[in-house]
Amino acid sequence: MVLNAATAGAGEIRVYDLNGRLVMRQNLGYVTEGEHNYTIDCNGMNKGMYLINVTISGHTATTKMVVR
Repeated sequence: MVLNAATAGAGEIRVYDLNGRLVMRQNLGYVTEGEHNYTIDCNGMNKGMYLINVTISGHTATTKMVVR
């Protein structure tokens, strides 16, 4: 996953299934401005669609992910 942080600050990734259940949470620590690459470990996740929620310094973005 490529993340382009507009501002620096504490970051966190949360992955939810389509029923709204939190299935994974990863603390990113301090994230600097700019582009970053992160890997999400999908081992143990069922096949299907998930929502990825990224929060950095209070700013939030959400995208979709498909596990095949």
